[in-house]
Amino acid sequence: MRIKEFSIDKYGPLSNAGSVRLSGFNLFYGENEDGKTLTLEALIRMLLGKDRKVFPDIDRVEENPEGYVVITMDTGEELKIPEKGYVTDLTGIFPNEYRNLFVIRNSDLSIVRETEFYGDVTERLTGLRTYQIQAVKSHLRALGDFTEKLDTVNTRESHYLKKRLQQARELVDECESLLQQAHSQGYNTQEEKLVRMQKHYQLLEAECSDLEKARLREKYETGQAHLTTISALLEKLEELKNYQDEDLGKWERVEGLIEEKTQEQAQLHEQLASLETERLEETERLKEFRNHQTINHKRKQDIEDHLKPALREWGEQNKALARVNAGKPFFKA
Repeated sequence: MRIKEFSIDKYGPLSNAGSVRLSGFNLFYGENEDGKTLTLEALIRMLLGKDRKVFPDIDRVEENPEGYVVITMDTGEELKIPEKGYVTDLTGIFPNEYRNLFVIRNSDLSIVRETEFYGDVTERLTGLRTYQIQAVKSHLRALGDFTEKLDTVNTRESHYLKKRLQQARELVDECESLLQQAHSQGYNTQEEKLVRMQKHYQLLEAECSDLEKARLREKYETGQAHLTTISALLEKLEELKNYQDEDLGKWERVEGLIEEKTQEQAQLHEQLASLETERLEETERLKEFRNHQTINHKRKQDIEDHLKPALREWGEQNKALARVNAGKPFFKA
């Protein structure tokens, strides 16, 4: 993105400056108070709008500039500002990024502020923020009790921090030596075994806790069942409070009668079973008798079937013989 053309119609003492077309490098020059700085201020105010506040001391003129700025985007598209909006809206670049533009006045080049000004320019051009980093480093040295060469101070105010730090390092070295010695003697495996045993103990403890909870749960459920039974019995007992000894006697007599009738019923069941057995036997005998009767009837039918023709023939013969005898003379002795 670059500025192709601008025109400032009115901004403070500047008026009707005409259209100015820019090239790759542009130099504004002239006598003091000719409007060079005001021209840059007008450009910044037209480009950034309200975001111009990132530039300090840029509001020497109260009213906004009248005019326009034509910018060419990287795509070749040309946009007219502020007609199409401000550059921060069109490019999406934060206003602070435009702080790399510098408005340098004669007062900025005074001997008193020269170092500060050039340092500020250097930081903003390089983005290193040297002064800010130096201030942070100084603050960190004060907080951490460090010297300029980042060595630890050893003063009474720091409670002899360097000496204590050296002792701490020696203690760390001694601990590392003891740790290596422990590893060489197998203490590390003992610790692993201890950890495994502790985990196993925790598992067993959790299992015992679960079993105890299960036992208590079973005990509770059994007790609850007994309580329900007792409550039911108490309700029945409450119902029986109205009964007297006479009623108890009647109840016992009725129970005796029920028992007696139950025994009689059992005897009758036995008799019924015996009679049922006899009935079955008689049924079998009747079945056999009917079978024999059927056989005899069949035999009788067979005999009749065989005898009827013979009897018929015999009857015919008797009739014939009777006719013969009837034709013979009758003799008396």
